[in-house]
Amino acid sequence: MSSIDLNMKSIIKLLVLIILPFSSAVSQCVSNVDFNTWNQAGWLPNGNWVVQGGGSSVHQTINGNPTFFISPFELINVSISGNFRTTDNDDDMMGFVFSFLNPIGQSDNFNCWMFDWKQIQQNNGGYTALRGKSLSKLNGVIPAANYAQHFWGHQTVLPQYELKQDNFGGVGWIRNFNHSFQLDLTFTRAVIYIDGALVFDQQDCFFPGYFGFYNLSQQDCYYSNFQYSLFIDFVVLTPQVCPGDQADFQFLDPCFGFNFNFNQYQSLTWDYGDGTVEVNNNPTVNNVNPSHVYTTPGTYTVTLDILDTQGCTATATQQITVLAPPDISFTASPTCDGNAMNFTDNSTNNPTLWTWDFGDASLNDNNQNPSHTYPVAGTYTVELTAVAQNCSATETMDVTVHPNPVADFDVQSACAAANTNFTDQSTVASGNIVQWDWDFGDGNVSNQQSPTHTYLADGNYNVSLTVTTDQNCTDTYINAVSVYPLPVVDFTFTDDCMDDAIVF
Repeated sequence: MSSIDLNMKSIIKLLVLIILPFSSAVSQCVSNVDFNTWNQAGWLPNGNWVVQGGGSSVHQTINGNPTFFISPFELINVSISGNFRTTDNDDDMMGFVFSFLNPIGQSDNFNCWMFDWKQIQQNNGGYTALRGKSLSKLNGVIPAANYAQHFWGHQTVLPQYELKQDNFGGVGWIRNFNHSFQLDLTFTRAVIYIDGALVFDQQDCFFPGYFGFYNLSQQDCYYSNFQYSLFIDFVVLTPQVCPGDQADFQFLDPCFGFNFNFNQYQSLTWDYGDGTVEVNNNPTVNNVNPSHVYTTPGTYTVTLDILDTQGCTATATQQITVLAPPDISFTASPTCDGNAMNFTDNSTNNPTLWTWDFGDASLNDNNQNPSHTYPVAGTYTVELTAVAQNCSATETMDVTVHPNPVADFDVQSACAAANTNFTDQSTVASGNIVQWDWDFGDGNVSNQQSPTHTYLADGNYNVSLTVTTDQNCTDTYINAVSVYPLPVVDFTFTDDCMDDAIVF
């Protein structure tokens, strides 16, 4: 029995997601990326992305409307870093996009998150672009006629364009300076650092999507030194389980229910710490949230190893405790019909709750060491369920309520000073009578089965017979015995002469 129900699982999962730090599993992987494999997104006339340095950097040369240069692979649970700078004397916007799904082709239908940074405040078409940084979410059609309103002026119109965070009024970027950026992105959190300083920490639901560079009305922008490392973790939804219960593990995604393809990952390997290893070589099809049943109490370290399609690997670990249920044992006192049977709990592992089922349709008893009187003799199956550390165990045992004997005897009425014969007629339903205790009522006793006794005086005597079985069950029978007096013999005669008759 587990103490954690479905509602508790949800609470634990929420708490883990709120307090989860960006710390557990980072491994350096893709560096010095080849930008020749990347692609321009959105309207092609808006930008001119020129790959340089053998693919190690890209130069955007057009001062125009929003333009994007995106990776060929989707990313989530990663730490992404790189550099951007401009050599142009203009003072507009540079930045990057992530969780980017649209526009892949020439379209005004956007679905992405966007970070941008403007050097100097400036008006354009009646809209003011403020100096500083912003984080926005785009989801819907934004026609070119509204670019100035949203991309320039950062005006929120739900759901097409939402300004999530900003530090407008802050410092702008520095010309000819190679600014560094870092994006730590999970399903539920995006943390952005610029030049090593924390800028935005956004909690939301982030889709796996492409990463890309972005600029608006700013030419001669250079992006380089792109690299990423996997950044994974998982939640143990049931951090404490009982042996035989299902332990549930969730590769972090509380937002979307995994209604997307895990095409970023090549394999997920779960090592449950008890010698069991499961390899998921098709995460796009197979369930990425496994379950496992532990059979032995203890604390286990669960390890998740991830391999993505770029050959990157990462490892995350969590612990799960398998609680020890009570080791059930109990004894029952020998009992005869009509007497209480005493039960003694001998369970170990410190149980705190007990439930006794005596096997005779009576109400359960929750005492640790109860007593119970059965209605009739017979054999009953007793079940004890005990709980320790919210884990339960059950043990059964057959107990027997032994029948009492029926004491009885027969006696022939007798005379005083003569032998009186007693005949045992006692019976028992099962077992054997092994002891007879006679009390003849005149101060004399016997332990023979069918004794003979001589009463010295006539009268009525209460004779009792107590019989005992081999299970120590007893019964007593009392009967009155009449002892009759002996006759008084006497006669008379008169003396007479010889040859005369004497009368007696």
